[in-house]
Amino acid sequence: MNPELTHTRIFFGCFCQLFRDSTPSLVRFHHQVLLMTGLPLAMVNTDGFAFASYATTIQAHLVAMFLPGVGSGYCADRWGSLPILLVGGVVVAGAIAFGRDGNQLWNFTACLTAVGAGWNFLAVGSTKLLLASHTKEEAAPIEVSVFVLYSTSFRCWFLIF
Repeated sequence: MNPELTHTRIFFGCFCQLFRDSTPSLVRFHHQVLLMTGLPLAMVNTDGFAFASYATTIQAHLVAMFLPGVGSGYCADRWGSLPILLVGGVVVAGAIAFGRDGNQLWNFTACLTAVGAGWNFLAVGSTKLLLASHTKEEAAPIEVSVFVLYSTSFRCWFLIF
């Protein structure tokens, strides 16, 4: 067998696996960026809510981001990363539904709270999936590669908008 072809297959296989494993992280990251920048601006500038309402919504979002982390790691160990990713995706879809429902304070708070909880489940599931796919020696370079994907995609969003 041709050694160059073998190296190409290994590289392509690793790239496809990295793309498969990092896609939930990219989805999580982009929903977080889009909803966390647009929603507070809509609350304060467009709909005229007071800063205290905005602060309460952000506080609920932060609690929802990190409080499920108490049990989401255990759930990912018990049931695997794919059900956790599915739960996170459903919660983020619920956030989009809350955001589209109206422009009252409870819509904004429910939307950002669901985004925070969905972010947590997607973060835990995608990290577990990514690290389970590689050896411990590959973990650091893979995490750097995911960081490069994040930063590149984040810059692309600013170019688009």
